[in-house]
Amino acid sequence: MRIVCKDVSPETLYDVLHDTSYRRKWDSNMIETYDIGRLNANTDVGYYSCRSDTAPTGGERHCMLMCVCVCVCVCVCVCVCVCVCVGRCPSPLKNRDFVTMRSWLPLGNDFLIINYSVKHPDHPPKKDFVRAVSLLTGYLIQSNGPSSSTLYYLTQMDPKGSLPKWVVNRASQLVAPKAMRRIYKASLKYPDWKRRHGPGLRPWLFPDQSVHPRDEGD
Repeated sequence: MRIVCKDVSPETLYDVLHDTSYRRKWDSNMIETYDIGRLNANTDVGYYSCRSDTAPTGGERHCMLMCVCVCVCVCVCVCVCVCVCVGRCPSPLKNRDFVTMRSWLPLGNDFLIINYSVKHPDHPPKKDFVRAVSLLTGYLIQSNGPSSSTLYYLTQMDPKGSLPKWVVNRASQLVAPKAMRRIYKASLKYPDWKRRHGPGLRPWLFPDQSVHPRDEGD
C-alpha cells in the first residue's frame, strides 16, 4: 500500500521513521524503545514495546508494531536494527513479541527501510509471550520533488499461536492505512520539533553519532 505525503520531503519522512525521541510524541501505543547495538553503518539492534489497548499507530521505535483489539500484531518495522516488539493483548490471548533485524539505505533521493525476524542470544522467547515472525517488512520512500514524497509499505508476517490467518489479513487491511496516515501527520510537524530537539543529531545518517556499542550477536 502507499500514501502520498504532500508538503513532506523524503528526507523528513525518512527522519521521522528513524527518530526514536520523536516517536514518543506521536506513537501512543509505544511503552518503551531503545537501541541495543549497531551491527554496521546501516544495520542495528533495538528494543520496542507497545500496548494494544490504545488506538493503533504503527509502532517500533524502529520496528512498527500495530495491534488490534483481537491482538493481531502487524510488524511494520521502520528502522533497521534487531528489535524486540511487544504488544499487550487481552485475555485469553497471549502477548506477542518480535525480534527483528532492520536495515536502511539512502538511494539518491529515495530511501529504503526493511526488516525480518532473527534470533538474538540476549533476547530468547519468553514464556509469557508468543514469538511472532516478520518474514519481510519494508518501507520505500520515493521523492516527488523537494517538498513531496510517496511512502510505500509492504509486510508479510506470521503472528504464530492460534490466530486464523484471515483475521491477520483483515486486521492488516484496517490498521496499516491508519498507521500510515499517522506517520504522515507526524511528518508535517517534525521539522519544527527537530529544530528544538537536537537538530544536528541523526545517527541513522551519521554513524559516528551513535553512542551504542557494536553488537556481536549472531
